Amino acid sequence: MEYINLFLIGAVYGFTTCSLTCLPYLAPYMMGVGGGFKGGMRSSLFFVFGKVATYAAVSGAAAMLGQELIKKNEHDVRVFIGLSLVVVGVLLFMGKEGGCKPNPLSRLMHSASGRKSHLFVLGILTSLIPCVPLSSLLLLSAKSGSVTTGAAYGFVYGAGLILSPLILAGGFFAFVSERIRMEIPDMRVVLRRVSAAVLIATGVIAAVPIYG
Repeated sequence: MEYINLFLIGAVYGFTTCSLTCLPYLAPYMMGVGGGFKGGMRSSLFFVFGKVATYAAVSGAAAMLGQELIKKNEHDVRVFIGLSLVVVGVLLFMGKEGGCKPNPLSRLMHSASGRKSHLFVLGILTSLIPCVPLSSLLLLSAKSGSVTTGAAYGFVYGAGLILSPLILAGGFFAFVSERIRMEIPDMRVVLRRVSAAVLIATGVIAAVPIYG
């Protein structure tokens, strides 16, 4: 029953809080690279796969080291996430399109493998953001006392996210981006750079949180 409950919690969380939390990271990237609806959905799957792999890894670690591991290093985790997002944004910003001969960086950014690898990394990063469901998952894993059981908990919980609208959302933003690129070719570079700027800004905010 624990596994069924974790899967259902992951699915519910994926339809609500997770989607709202992850869209600010996923949407700018998909707008920046395009790829069409189907290509966007396929690429977004790797975003979810990154989350599943991360939940399995951190849950296994929690079972071995205790669920306080991430809590004690929450500031460092946020800084790491923020800086990594800035790097992804800078790489997206530096890519070339249009009449210029594409450089290796541009080819990587806009290739299917490049999109999938970057989205996998984004999935990993967004999974490390401290939140109530993650804390509960780590606590349950820590109580299990088994690395295998903890990892299984994380995997099942993350698998529930596959049912979330994030994959459809990724396809939608990739479709919108592709249509804009086709209808208004001059907007290609602007769209990519604006998307990159949003990612960079999001990374800076994550690394240096503003307290009221």
